[in-house]
Amino acid sequence: MNYDFDKNELGLSQRALARIQKIIQRLSSLHCVDSFGVDFHKTGYMPYVASMIITKRKEDLTRLRRDGKVMTPLFHDDAAYNPGTFTLETSRSAANILATWLTLNAFGQEGYQTLLGHSLEVSEKIRACISAAEQEGLLVVNQEPFGCDVFVRCYRQGQNPRKTHEQELVDDNALEENNHYLNRFAKCLLPERAQTENNLSISKSSAASYTHTGAPLPALRIYPLNPFITEDHAVAIVEKLKMAKKIFDHT
Repeated sequence: MNYDFDKNELGLSQRALARIQKIIQRLSSLHCVDSFGVDFHKTGYMPYVASMIITKRKEDLTRLRRDGKVMTPLFHDDAAYNPGTFTLETSRSAANILATWLTLNAFGQEGYQTLLGHSLEVSEKIRACISAAEQEGLLVVNQEPFGCDVFVRCYRQGQNPRKTHEQELVDDNALEENNHYLNRFAKCLLPERAQTENNLSISKSSAASYTHTGAPLPALRIYPLNPFITEDHAVAIVEKLKMAKKIFDHT
């Protein structure tokens, strides 16, 4: 990342800096892998259909080639230019990957440091606000994230979020019961319900993580990637979420 943590020119908080350092530490062994894939969308601020595979050994890329020695003439023509020799994605336009290349060069390292640092700061604010609202039945379940997304489990009024979460991690029946409540509440946060200023729309992940029994753990997902979102917006998001839950609990 080449960010000077001592100077900290972006003025990032210690919590955000600690999160970034964990990410860098996790990526420090990337040079040991044989290959890895990159999806540029979301945190890359790119078009959705833009991805890349990187291999340590150039020879490994031959696994993607159409080998004329083993394939039938129906799929191989020695005389024809065959872009399938070089990539699996020949049916897709190159526009998105070219847009990705241009965006990478336009933002540069400093641009991405600013964007990602900002998203982590907003994420930390959301986490802090939700942690302060546990008595409302809200709980952040991805406590050690490697990005800015925040996964939130919601529980019935009067339940202890932490104890309830610990139970559902080992008890599928408790998980199913809590999921039923979460799914009904999530329907109140659908986009068509958020057309007015005082309403809120939050997406739901079907598997934020997995329990100790291997069952998927759904959760509301807050993904603050918008560069224009502020910490005040983060506070407002959580306040609206709390209000929406109170209304739901009393209906």
